[in-house]
Amino acid sequence: METLTPYLTQYVRGRRNRGEITASTARDYVWTLSGLAGSYGQRPLRMFGPAAVDRWLEQIGHLAAATRREYLSRARMFTRWLVDTGNLRTDPTAHVPPVRQARHAPRTLTSDQVGDLLRVLTPNPRGAAVVWLMVGCGLRCCEVARLHVEDYDPRGLTVTVNGKSGHERIIPVPAEAAASVDRYLDRVGVTAGPLIRSELVPTQGLSAKTLSGYMRGWMFAAGVKRGAYDGRSAHALRRTAASDVADRGADVRVVQEMLGHQRVETTVKHYYRRVTIQQMRDAMSGRTYG
Repeated sequence: METLTPYLTQYVRGRRNRGEITASTARDYVWTLSGLAGSYGQRPLRMFGPAAVDRWLEQIGHLAAATRREYLSRARMFTRWLVDTGNLRTDPTAHVPPVRQARHAPRTLTSDQVGDLLRVLTPNPRGAAVVWLMVGCGLRCCEVARLHVEDYDPRGLTVTVNGKSGHERIIPVPAEAAASVDRYLDRVGVTAGPLIRSELVPTQGLSAKTLSGYMRGWMFAAGVKRGAYDGRSAHALRRTAASDVADRGADVRVVQEMLGHQRVETTVKHYYRRVTIQQMRDAMSGRTYG
């Protein structure tokens, strides 16, 4: 057995049992840390140092910067736990600098592109409801997949969302989004259970992966998506929701709460459109002094 495997199992199980991470997050940790364990092999734990970490980083060097940053973060938390529990004397990741990511403007869709997508889905109430939940409410694929009919309040026009790490939030449902969801529910005729359902097995919901795949196909059909990795995806609808709400003058805390972010920096960095020259000019003009 690889040297680190029993420790990573204990580490992930402990965090899961303490309610610090969800089952899904636990699987992600196991996946990442198993790669680190495989890279280190069966060497003695006392030899687990900076050189071993560097070898692992070289093996994942081909991955995108955001992915490497996430992997390194998980590894750091694990190695710090090894130190805290007395299994290591020093943290072997302490020498590793943060992974730098190029700053990109968020990939959003234009109003016309969203319109084209909805027009393609006119005969597909389920697809239209999914689009509206994402672009109208800013939901992730996984959040749409977790929704139950009971989470949606058609009278109060709100939805209770089960977000990352089990955090719940209640957000408004715009009238247009509510109308789309209502049309879908009227068609399937259900009052409980998964909100967005499989057409083959009507009692079952759909996974986030399935929803993402459907969205990719719908975007191609609408001419919105032209090729792989073009930035036009299900998540682009969530970014569009955030940027559109921000452009309407909403306080950044409103957008943060809508998206369910713990840190406002995440909201601004990844979900706000770049300020244009004209926006700066409008804000800076018309000032007089004295």
